[in-house]
Amino acid sequence: MAVVSKFNFLKKQEGFTLTEMLLVLVILGILAALIFPDAYSIINNHKLQSIAKELVSDMRKTQQLAISKERPFRMIFNDSASSPSNTYYIKDINKNETIKEVQLPSDISIYLSKIIEFYPDGTTQNDTITLQNENNQTLFVVSYMTGRFRITDIEP
Repeated sequence: MAVVSKFNFLKKQEGFTLTEMLLVLVILGILAALIFPDAYSIINNHKLQSIAKELVSDMRKTQQLAISKERPFRMIFNDSASSPSNTYYIKDINKNETIKEVQLPSDISIYLSKIIEFYPDGTTQNDTITLQNENNQTLFVVSYMTGRFRITDIEP
């Protein structure tokens, strides 16, 4: 006859010890600490790209206004040349009225004071708008004389 210990149920239980669970939590915490700064940078970069795409969209709309109304329109970036800004305007030159004012998020700035004119034939001038976020990530929105626009992270 086999002898059965009354403590056999303790040996048959499966699971993790408290030490093993704490070790896993510490490892996950270290990994999260290493990954989170990169995730924050990725989110900020995506936000900057989204703003640049919105800017190009407004440039195309201004170009279309100039073509359809058969008169020049302007986009004015950074009224103050002494400091970065986060506002730009679309203006009708003939009527001297503001069509649209865009306030960018406070963590994104426009550098350099620029005025880009859009002509009734669809052309514009060669120019570059510099956008920068709080992490010093920079994107350039380039306008070409032919009326094309491009977003790049390499300074033209």
